[in-house]
Amino acid sequence: MAISPGSTLADYLVPSPASRNVNLLRNAALVVGFSIFTALCAQVSFHLPITPVPVTLQTLAVLLTGAALGSRRGGLAMLVYLAEGRAPPGSQHFHFGPGYAARHTHYLRPWCFLAGSCPEP
Repeated sequence: MAISPGSTLADYLVPSPASRNVNLLRNAALVVGFSIFTALCAQVSFHLPITPVPVTLQTLAVLLTGAALGSRRGGLAMLVYLAEGRAPPGSQHFHFGPGYAARHTHYLRPWCFLAGSCPEP
């Protein structure tokens, strides 16, 4: 079975229904699901002996999101992920540890992500 141009992996694995409302609900579920998947993968970290920086599975989740959903829905899933991180005030979603700099630099990280995405076509 051939994939039509412009379709994504999610369109191939979960076929689009005929109804527009069901299609919108499917797209919303995919976007929210992949944003939660990214949040869960960001919590999994391990340390390599050659670097003090921990390695997380967040990069893998972002790449899989882009590959599975495409650029528009994948970008929307990452914006939902950023909104998830800012919404609950007491959560450990974007936790950078104790200290003055760690408490205040997390406000810049989402903006740096968005600014880095601006030059792309």
